[in-house]
Amino acid sequence: MNEIGKFAQAKNLWFHVDGAHGGAVIFTEKYKHKVKGIELADSVVIDWHKMLLTPALVTALIFKDNDDSYHTFQQKAQYLWANQASQDWFNSGKRTFECTKLMMSVKVYSILKTYGEELLAEHVDYLYDLGRQFAEMIEAHPQFELGINPECNIVCFRLKNKQDVEIQKIRNKLLNDGKFYIVQTKLHEQTYLRVSLMNPLTTLEGLKELLEETLKI
Repeated sequence: MNEIGKFAQAKNLWFHVDGAHGGAVIFTEKYKHKVKGIELADSVVIDWHKMLLTPALVTALIFKDNDDSYHTFQQKAQYLWANQASQDWFNSGKRTFECTKLMMSVKVYSILKTYGEELLAEHVDYLYDLGRQFAEMIEAHPQFELGINPECNIVCFRLKNKQDVEIQKIRNKLLNDGKFYIVQTKLHEQTYLRVSLMNPLTTLEGLKELLEETLKI
């Protein structure tokens, strides 16, 4: 991001960072190096409902320059306001595509006011650590393989020597049984099982049970 940000500045280009999932590490000292250079962005998106303990749906679009938050969606609408160029902090219609929308920020404000940023940092650290520990568990198991060494809380794995159709059937059986929720994805032209660890109640023991249930099926 440092290199992209500097290039964008030199060429007078808009630099946007889609931090919908990974941007949450900005709250943690342990992992925020993974988004080094994000401070150069003109705008950043973060989904609070993915990694930051907030009920869905809450997406924040953050601008470095406050003026840009008005210019981006500025429109002439005399039936709504007399002057589209004025910056009315109370009028969210001037800064959103939807014009009228749910006040998602109340959810974020409530969490920060009640618990502070420390809880968010602790949560992100736990989930990223859990992803790394789960990956190590998979690597140590003779019947499983990792899709890629994870840099966050998303882990992709599969059973060795199984066809894609078999992996898909295993996933469907896991879902139908209702004990675990898991998705699938394609990596290296192969089907992998994929977990996104976002629940603070998920444990390493629970993930061990997931592997055992997968082998059982």
